Amino acid sequence: MLVCNWNQKLNPSVVYIFQRAGVKVKEIRLKKNAMHEQVKGKTMEGAKEMLTDGDLQSHRTLVFGLAKAFPKMNVRKGARQ
Repeated sequence: MLVCNWNQKLNPSVVYIFQRAGVKVKEIRLKKNAMHEQVKGKTMEGAKEMLTDGDLQSHRTLVFGLAKAFPKMNVRKGARQ
């Protein structure tokens, strides 16, 4: 559970969804050879920007968790939308 002064102002559903997303990343990281890294693009400096299974699982948890918790809210599925 988050122990910060600011979390008292957050909706408990949102805190739970973000905690679950973090757990997904940790689960993937702990599995041996489960990261399956791929290059999703390059930064402005030209460095490779990596995408892992942990990123994807976390993203799905956030998007679908928020959409379920707040069905009237338009949840965007990508950073560039």
